[in-house]
Amino acid sequence: MQPFSLIPPFRCFSERSEVIFKNHFFTILFPLDRFGELGPSSRTFFSNGGFTREQVLDHIYNFYQENMSTDEINVALHTDSRHADRLRSLYASAECAERGFVVAFKRIDFLGSRRSFEALKRLSRENNSNVYELVIRA
Repeated sequence: MQPFSLIPPFRCFSERSEVIFKNHFFTILFPLDRFGELGPSSRTFFSNGGFTREQVLDHIYNFYQENMSTDEINVALHTDSRHADRLRSLYASAECAERGFVVAFKRIDFLGSRRSFEALKRLSRENNSNVYELVIRA
């Protein structure tokens, strides 16, 4: 497994606790695969005092450490990528067929080489929008 590099290093300790989003709600659209075949997955977060840089990065990191949902896996099986090939081979294995269980597959493993955090891009032209798209790169 490649190292997870979505989380950039902090230049100084005060950057961790700096509030970067002052609103109570914050929605991120997470890319699920390298080429966008699966589309984004959205998740909305809540915090009374706004969101610090560290909180936002923790939410991003935790999302990709979770296993893919059953629905995400069902869609991913039909995409045209080598990660989908790997997923299909896991499902086709004799052990999986015998026991009939769902294979655990982390979201980060489906991203491929696109694991570097680039930006959070606001999706609306309005300044009060709380919806951001996570932009990652190889």
